[in-house]
Formats: sequence, C-alpha cells, structure tokens
Amino acid sequence: MARLRELTWPAARAALENKVVVLPVGSVEQHGRHLPLATDHVTAEAIALRAEAAHDLVVAPTLPYGISPHHRQFFGTLTLRSEVFRDVILDIGRSLRSHGTAKLVVVNGHGGNSAALAEAAQVLRTEGLACILFDWWRGLDDALYKELLGEKAASIIGHACAMETSVALHLFPEWVRLDAAVDVPHSWAETVHGGQVRFDTIDFSEHGNIGYPTLARREAGEVMIARAVANLVALVEWLEAQPLSELLARPHLARTAN
Repeated sequence: MARLRELTWPAARAALENKVVVLPVGSVEQHGRHLPLATDHVTAEAIALRAEAAHDLVVAPTLPYGISPHHRQFFGTLTLRSEVFRDVILDIGRSLRSHGTAKLVVVNGHGGNSAALAEAAQVLRTEGLACILFDWWRGLDDALYKELLGEKAASIIGHACAMETSVALHLFPEWVRLDAAVDVPHSWAETVHGGQVRFDTIDFSEHGNIGYPTLARREAGEVMIARAVANLVALVEWLEAQPLSELLARPHLARTAN
C-alpha cells in the first residue's frame, strides 16, 4: 500500500514494481447551490484512498481538473479542453510506464471526462500500458438507488442530485450547504425529434443541478461509497491476475486471415 505523493524516488521505485497504480481524476466545476466545486475529484480520491487502505496498490496524486465546458457559465468552474485533458492522461501514463508500471486504473469522478479517457486508454494500450477506466458510479444501479433513496429521488440521477449529495454528506459534510439545495425535476438534456439541441447545464437548470438533492441521506452515501470501494478493489484483484498480454491492444490480423 502506497501513496505516490508521499514517497521519495527510491521508495517509489520499489512501490511501482509489479503494482497496479490507481489515478483519481475529476473536475473543478459547479455542483448546484449546495455542493462544492471539488465534489468530483474529492470523491474519486476518497474512493481510491479507501481502496489503498484495503489492498496493496499505489495511488498516484489526484488530477483535479477535467472537461467541464458545459458548466462554464457558473462561477468557479475551471475546465480543460478535451484534447489537453487526454494528453495529460497520456503523459502521466507514459511516465508511469517508463518507471515500470504495466497496469493503470483511472478512477474517474466526472462523466464529462469519460470519452477523452477512453481515447487515451486506447492509445496507452498500444504502447504497453494496460489502462482501465473506472467510472465509480457505473457499479451502482437503479435498484440500489431506489432502495437507498426512494422512488422519487432515484428517478433523476445525474448532477448534484440526491445520489451525489448523499455521497457528499458522507465524505465531506462540512462543505455541504443542504439548506441551499433546490430540487430541479428535469432530465439532463432536452431532445427534439431525437436531436440534442441544448448542451449547457444552464439551458435547463438555472441552479446548476438536477434531481432531488433535498432527499439526500448521509447513510445512503456511506453505502454507495462502500460499494464503489469494493468494486474498485475487486477490479484491481482481477487486473493483478490477468496476463499483461491479454490486456494490451491486439496486433493486426494476419494478411492471410479470412
């Protein structure tokens, strides 16, 4: 178990040998009137550090900035261009690969990062680094949301909703302004005849959030984070058992193949 930011370079050399490295990433963006700008990257980091406490892995320093242009009209949002974010992930991955790391898990706390992360992962796989993407919320499901939050709160899961607010109440309650939370019973985006016509959060939520944050429960957040941590540890254990050759990009088919 190791946190890369706390190590000297000789200690890092030993820690990185044959260990899975976990890189938390997120965003600095508005989360309604009630949650802090750091919500996404602090959540990703908390999950990674809890996994590190439970399993022998290495946690790289958190990358807080992400791809958030759709939140730019709200004060405090800091966004990277998607190609810049992708290239930062590529450079971090390549740096780790040069030090002997062969398996990397990116713990992502922001949905807006997912496409660029997938692009970076594809490139890194061709360069000898198995890069696995872990959007922490994808291991949770509607049945769990309904069980923990109730039908109404579970009907809209997205941004600074009951789910994310519950997680915040568990992880960093001192930063939560639940008295300022506003319920916004709208879906994430509007379509017309199957086409997306609005792309910015402010187009459908003047408060910056969607869903029912007033129905959030700290106990629900605790269960969801525990589930996410368990999923991450299980993923790392699976990854450790896989031959590297099975995780990298496959070569071209033989020219004689049908």
